[in-house]
Amino acid sequence: MDFEPDFWDEEQLGLIRRFENMLKDNRVEYFDVNEFVDIIDYYVDFYQSSQASKAIDMALKFHPYSTEILIKKAQSLLLKNDLNKALEVIKLARSLEETNPEVYICWGVYYLKRGQQSQAKKQFSTAIELAEQDEIFDVYLVIARAYKSENNLQQAIIYIVELLEKEPGNPELVFELANCYHESGDYDEEIKLYDDVLASDPFEELIWYQKGDAHWELGEIGKAIESFEFAIAIDPRFTLPVVDLADLYIEQGMYQKAIDVLTEYIRYDSELATVYCFLAECYLKLGDYNKSLETYEKALAIDPEYGATWFGIGEVYYNEHQYHESYLYFRKALKLNPTNGAYWRYLGAVQLELGFDKHGIRSFERATHYSPNDKESWIMRFITAYFGQGIESAYEIACQAIEIFQTEAEFYFHKTACLIEKNQIAAAEQSFAQALTLNPGAFDNFAIFYPKIYSFGNFKKLINTFVRNDSDDFSII
Repeated sequence: MDFEPDFWDEEQLGLIRRFENMLKDNRVEYFDVNEFVDIIDYYVDFYQSSQASKAIDMALKFHPYSTEILIKKAQSLLLKNDLNKALEVIKLARSLEETNPEVYICWGVYYLKRGQQSQAKKQFSTAIELAEQDEIFDVYLVIARAYKSENNLQQAIIYIVELLEKEPGNPELVFELANCYHESGDYDEEIKLYDDVLASDPFEELIWYQKGDAHWELGEIGKAIESFEFAIAIDPRFTLPVVDLADLYIEQGMYQKAIDVLTEYIRYDSELATVYCFLAECYLKLGDYNKSLETYEKALAIDPEYGATWFGIGEVYYNEHQYHESYLYFRKALKLNPTNGAYWRYLGAVQLELGFDKHGIRSFERATHYSPNDKESWIMRFITAYFGQGIESAYEIACQAIEIFQTEAEFYFHKTACLIEKNQIAAAEQSFAQALTLNPGAFDNFAIFYPKIYSFGNFKKLINTFVRNDSDDFSII
């Protein structure tokens, strides 16, 4: 028996209190199978896996041959990837009730986790065959979600599409299928799905919002803006399209448009810290530091535990060159969000300004650890290592960055500088040629960082070959 968390009535909540009081008092009290199932479902709904496990184990002491409880136990073990124990429980459940489709669903998940796709499909087919007519929908959906949880999105899509043919237009299925398309990066199919829904019901604000997000992923900015605007027009209080539209405008450098959208929304809801943070960011980008700080302070008053607000204030002070104040706010932001790579990068930058070079180096290391795809963090880490830790450390960082950013010229230029300093000229020429091949336009910044490159004849020839072809006005004599 599955419950949505918001739909638990007082009687059911009383059951949970009774169970928890029993645990607290360290005593034993009887619950029947249905009561235990409800208790377990409650903890699963609220993602309290340890409490769910306690309830399952206690239920099995009272009802060791309950198929329902054994299935819950198998599901719990499968989530923990304890496959051997899960299989034992599944076999016991099957011996007790051979025609229960949930047993075969568990068995199918077991094979999925072992990578045995054909065996999994066979078990799922058995589950569908055994399901009663009123169970078919749930069985199909559970199987689709099982494939999705194992990142087999194409197979999940097959089951959902088949189910949609049985129940066309079912909103739960539409969103489930759209989410699969989104996660697999098939945004065109996702948009087609939304367009089909909107053709029959053009006032579905959630669909317009999701459609805008898909267009944004495809880089179709105009269509994304239009979709977000439709969602907002239908429901001006709908926060998600407001925030995403503002974020899109900020990304495009259209700060005043973002301000207009956010200011209009505040007329309906003036108690959302996120909105004020976006608004403050716009003022910051426009160079209105006083207005930005004032707006961040409003966000802080609403939610003092929202890390983005502390970070934003730190960024304002950083831009005003008030580095001590900036440092304090960045530190507070990191206390609230210690795994945010961007926060560590900014902390490292302000530490360098304050002369805490060793601390800055460590901060950039954490930035690349928590956000390994943040190019700017790797650049800052390399530069600080090059001037503060030595060539060998810098060389290792450049090589690590290249493993992640295999087509980014900057890191091959960095590697070139290190190889020259290590007197490995042939390898340096190879790295330099690769950098120029990838992006000759990035050479100018490298030349500022490493002007010594002009001292070598072979490198001059490479520069003339690549950079002159990229810019007809450029040549080195």
